[in-house]
Amino acid sequence: MKHKISRLRFITSGTAAVMALTLFPRIAIGQSEAADVDADDLVENIESYIGQIVSIHGDVAHVCPVNGIKLKLKTMSGNYIKVVPDESLNFDKSLNKQHIHVMGMVLEERVPRRQIMQYADKQTLLCHIDHTPCINAEWVKNVTEKGNAPKVVEKTTKKLTDIMQETGKDYVSVVKIVAASFSVEA
Repeated sequence: MKHKISRLRFITSGTAAVMALTLFPRIAIGQSEAADVDADDLVENIESYIGQIVSIHGDVAHVCPVNGIKLKLKTMSGNYIKVVPDESLNFDKSLNKQHIHVMGMVLEERVPRRQIMQYADKQTLLCHIDHTPCINAEWVKNVTEKGNAPKVVEKTTKKLTDIMQETGKDYVSVVKIVAASFSVEA
């Protein structure tokens, strides 16, 4: 079942995003429906793009090794965008370091300061794509067994608190695109 949602706007709460993905499991879009957007402009002006269908380009910095459930897309200016596949797609490691074109719906996830501090207190190793607890059990085990977890947690916490200080916000914004399609570019 396909649904058009290009004109739908969603508020930034995680509940709305989950509800949107539940109600519209397959994002059916055409090339003409996606606004061609500069990826850095998307990151810098996320509030203007939430709920819109966009077309962007960037370099794959990392593909999650756990079932290819997300990737980290690097923009020309060094910003990052979390890209997740809709139910019809998947990502694999062959995309690492590739320049890709992505079309999909823009959402924002926010990691509040209190959550970041709770992660730090519990010594939780975080995913560098979306700053949630890392689900790569092999990596977590390896870092923990080598005794590097406290150093990694401290470095991550500093990075995230620096971002909040720099932006003047009490959260870290994670720009997210639910990809309806993607292609590797030369």
